[in-house]
Amino acid sequence: MELLTAEHKKLIGKVSMPLKVDINRSDIIKYSIATEQLQEKYLKGNEAPLMFVFNLFTPLVTLASLGKDGLNTKESLNVDLPLKRVMAGGTKINIFKNIYPGDKLTGISKIKNLYEKKGKSGLLIFMIKQFSVSDQFQLKVYEETQTVIYR
Repeated sequence: MELLTAEHKKLIGKVSMPLKVDINRSDIIKYSIATEQLQEKYLKGNEAPLMFVFNLFTPLVTLASLGKDGLNTKESLNVDLPLKRVMAGGTKINIFKNIYPGDKLTGISKIKNLYEKKGKSGLLIFMIKQFSVSDQFQLKVYEETQTVIYR
């Protein structure tokens, strides 16, 4: 029995609308204090700590916009799949360059793959999503590849 239809498979390659964020010294300082960074370059906001970008592109939404699983129901790459329980299947992060005040970053999400597999408890659906961030010069800053498992 196949769970993924031809319509589901057409989602492979789907790209989100670009999200844009301007980096300022104040935000770097606040993040550095909140995450107890000790290096002066972070505390003065001269450079962002490595994981500064991690949730930088997560939109602020109301509680009403969150599903039972706590995920944003209005996310542009949300896909209606026949299996609803979501599990993390792994994350790979590549950091290509540092982030500085004045940088103008653009983040784009993409569905890289969508496939199913039989597990011990039945069929599973795997979604491979990639989130890429570039700067105002179109240089790669950050790339995150996530495997999301639906059961």
